Amino acid sequence: MGSACSREATPGNQPDDAQIEKKLVSVHPYDEKKPLPVEENIPLAKEIAPSTDAASPEKLDVSLAVFSVRPYMWSQLNIWKKSFTEVKVIETPLSLMSAPLAKGYTAVCAFVNDDLSAEVIDALAANGNTAIAMRCAGFDRVDLAAAAKHNIKVMRVPAYSPYAVAEHALTLMLGLNRQIHKANVRVRQGNYDLSG
Repeated sequence: MGSACSREATPGNQPDDAQIEKKLVSVHPYDEKKPLPVEENIPLAKEIAPSTDAASPEKLDVSLAVFSVRPYMWSQLNIWKKSFTEVKVIETPLSLMSAPLAKGYTAVCAFVNDDLSAEVIDALAANGNTAIAMRCAGFDRVDLAAAAKHNIKVMRVPAYSPYAVAEHALTLMLGLNRQIHKANVRVRQGNYDLSG
């Protein structure tokens, strides 16, 4: 499985992964509390029409199948459709059962809970997919040996904002110091007493 020191499974003459990865850096993780769709009821994939805006920058010659799409991601996907020749939105997580939905696409964009085991990567290679772009920092669920065997590039988000993590930690410490959690409970109970 993956290690923290590698960003690609193999070198090769695939589409420029730096350009693809640049488009993935600003994606945020979805709400873990929402249930994932049941695989037996795979929702139909949605096609996003390519942009016809003459002022849009030159498109990458990459078609992208995006798995595990959540509603909050639509604004980001609308940006991607201006950069890629075709974007296919697939709400279900990537698995052996849903992998055929990516047939004919250059790259597959997966998220942290998607299955990228050797069997799924074999199916992606049979589909003609040549790149896997993870929209998360981790890639421990990606079988890098299987990807290398099929000459499939694996890309990931190199890091999230360390400043945001530090700011959040400081905010939580200040909240504990000022006992905001207790005040929040009291307000919800309708207790506006200043004495505590």
